[in-house]
Amino acid sequence: MRILQILAGALIVLGLGASAVTAQTAIPEYRYVYTPDTDFYGADLGQLFDTTQAACARACDAQSSCIGFTYNTRSNACFPKSAVTRSEYFEGAQSARKLNSSPAALDLAALRKPDLAFLSASDFEQARALVQINADRFPDTGFSLEDTVAAMQAAVSRGDTPAAARLNGSAVALTDRGDLWAEMAWLG
Repeated sequence: MRILQILAGALIVLGLGASAVTAQTAIPEYRYVYTPDTDFYGADLGQLFDTTQAACARACDAQSSCIGFTYNTRSNACFPKSAVTRSEYFEGAQSARKLNSSPAALDLAALRKPDLAFLSASDFEQARALVQINADRFPDTGFSLEDTVAAMQAAVSRGDTPAAARLNGSAVALTDRGDLWAEMAWLG
């Protein structure tokens, strides 16, 4: 796993992103960042019952107006959302926001892709998968990126590597910044 983290960090630092036109890239066009025990109230695009969280994400993927979803783990119900206007505590709900990769990263990816011709399609797929795995493992803390990075740096300073790694994972899930991926590889 550490090698995949280093590979993903290196690819992102090099500016590799994703777009609908480019199939073999390290970063997906978007990813879902989860907030546990939270319901994104209202703005439902529909309702799906007797389903899975993965199927809920695919349902959101299939709707261009979907910006996230709430999945109720107790009733296996999915609610794709057209907006997030209000969040409420709801034990057992997993809500996810769809975060798009930045246009600048996508443009740079197209420019830099020929420099990475030595990588196989499998390398790109594994790095791509790691982006979503990371977002799944490290939920949104509810703090700003700046506060999360500051807390991570404080944890590094005091030698608390496990706390630094958790905070770093949350920051990476929110931004996919190459410098944070590289830091994750070293904290790993």
